[in-house]
Amino acid sequence: MFFYNNVIENLTLLENTESRSLPPTNQTHLNFRLTDEHFVKVGSKTQFKQNIAAIKLLHKLEKCQKVATLEQQNILATYAGWGGLSQAFDPHNKNWHSEYTELKGLLSLEEYKAANESVLTAFYTPKNIIDGMYSALKHLGFTGGTILEPAMGTGNFIGLLSQEFSSKMYGVELDFLTGKIAQHLYPTANIQIMGFEKTSFPDGHFDAVITNVPFGSFKIHDKKFDKHNLYIHDYFILKSLDTLRDGGIAAFITTKGTMDKTNNSVRTLFAQRTTLLGAVRLPNTAFKEHAGTKVAADILFFQAANCTSTSNLNWLDVGLDASGVPINQYYIDNPKMVLGTMRKGISMYGGSDETYCEFDGRDLKTALLAAIQNLPRNVYLPPNSVILPDIAPFLSSKSVSVEYVKNENNAAIKNHCYGIVDGNVYLRQGTELIPQKIPLLKLPKLKTMIQLRTLVRHILQMQVEDCSDEILSNAQYKLNTQYEHFVRQYGTINRKENKALFRDDADYTLLLSLEKYDDVSGRCAKNRFIL
Repeated sequence: MFFYNNVIENLTLLENTESRSLPPTNQTHLNFRLTDEHFVKVGSKTQFKQNIAAIKLLHKLEKCQKVATLEQQNILATYAGWGGLSQAFDPHNKNWHSEYTELKGLLSLEEYKAANESVLTAFYTPKNIIDGMYSALKHLGFTGGTILEPAMGTGNFIGLLSQEFSSKMYGVELDFLTGKIAQHLYPTANIQIMGFEKTSFPDGHFDAVITNVPFGSFKIHDKKFDKHNLYIHDYFILKSLDTLRDGGIAAFITTKGTMDKTNNSVRTLFAQRTTLLGAVRLPNTAFKEHAGTKVAADILFFQAANCTSTSNLNWLDVGLDASGVPINQYYIDNPKMVLGTMRKGISMYGGSDETYCEFDGRDLKTALLAAIQNLPRNVYLPPNSVILPDIAPFLSSKSVSVEYVKNENNAAIKNHCYGIVDGNVYLRQGTELIPQKIPLLKLPKLKTMIQLRTLVRHILQMQVEDCSDEILSNAQYKLNTQYEHFVRQYGTINRKENKALFRDDADYTLLLSLEKYDDVSGRCAKNRFIL
């Protein structure tokens, strides 16, 4: 209540003190930072008053065409939408008559209609879950880049963006009032106020996607995706995955139906575009404090790249757990990723086919962070990444008889092999690096082949040094992902023009060994003994 009183007091001061009411137009404005205080649960009438205060301030800012000061952002940040406040829209509820009258007088007909329609859906994501999702991105190796939030609300994911990530945020929000508040809270973000289906982000544009997608048994019209006949939550995931570039990572909160529905056609669409890095089944109480309802949901982690030929695709199927509860096979194979116990229950329509995840009593934040440790580590691939691992620690002085030259990533460049230093390609001859004149159009291809070769050599040396299975598995995953990316862009390594480009490298045959090539038929396939 103390926080709310400060907000109202600040609003009064801002309205009555002309010199402090609005900032100069040339003032530098930063994105607002959310704290624990902004997620404290308040009573329904207090939430109503905070929403009203935020809307009044927003109307004032828009009328004067000004951006919000930090004090004003603190007021706007208390707006939490109308989820769970259906009483304020009921003209027959005597206890809420004054609130109903005030709201009707404050909003336009269009704004009122949109607010009324949101009472069952406008619930924002709890801080502990958002923090956990950012911890997962860090665990997966993400360090920053362009991030899309396609169902942003007022922007909690932006307000809690880890300061470790140097990122440019893009957001999409359907509701006008909510979207305008978000724009004032996060002025450096690119926020579009429209339906996600009307956006036109190019495919392969974003480094990461993070969101709590809207749940519902209804569909969105989008010509590109109509043929798939998707519910809104699956539509948001599929469209978001298309905006993710190869090597990028996505984290979605979605209904458990995405993973547990018997028909796997939607999951197959996801698998054609991405690799499932992992999933966490949240208990059905995870959103109870903020949404007032019990709902079982999942956090799904994907990496964009068509790696279905080597990925474990058990997650496409649904099986029965030890108690006979139907659940996605991924969770049967990885029970530590279920934060509770799956139970059978009665659906809201009286059916006996409902399932839910009963929480086991642990602190949710702690349980989520523990599950995240089971995700693969450091698999994120930065854009145009030059993957040159530091293999020097794996080379003993006995195994190197001559002095070797290092590039800027501290990776050894073998004699008679290509290497990249300061973005340029060199061929090592003895202790000298000879610059190579490579046609501009062929340079990206050659650099990628150098990366592949270096990764192969790195993995071979790791095995000699008897590294752990986890470290080896992560390195092999990176190699496979990079190989798939190369083939999609340039064709197989054994393609004539590709072989010619790399023929002068001493590890030429090592690189060719990634594939099995038939001289008679000309067919080429990935060597599964290596990749």
